[in-house]
Amino acid sequence: MRVIITNVEPIKVGFSITILVGFGQALWDAEQMETGRIRAGFAQGGTTFWTADTLDGTIIRPGSRKLEIALPASATALMAPKPVTFDFVRGQGADARAIPGKFHWPVDIQVTANA
Repeated sequence: MRVIITNVEPIKVGFSITILVGFGQALWDAEQMETGRIRAGFAQGGTTFWTADTLDGTIIRPGSRKLEIALPASATALMAPKPVTFDFVRGQGADARAIPGKFHWPVDIQVTANA
């Protein structure tokens, strides 16, 4: 499943942002997303440059079948002004499994520098 996110505030290169991703009840339950470790790898051009993780608090579950991802300015500074791709993995090591879906979120530059 490929999901192109539109009508949202784009990630601004060099600025922190929190993005919210919602899931249908069937997928949320089937993937047991209410508990356990979840990671999200962010990539452009096929190279993963940053990973969010429930262990370090960059991914939280605010309720209602949603994952909230806090991207720091240091992560967005690595992005080019074109869509970023991310996906989710539940667990780690031999127990890890990919959660269906690949997300494409818009990225833009800010006119005023983050100084």
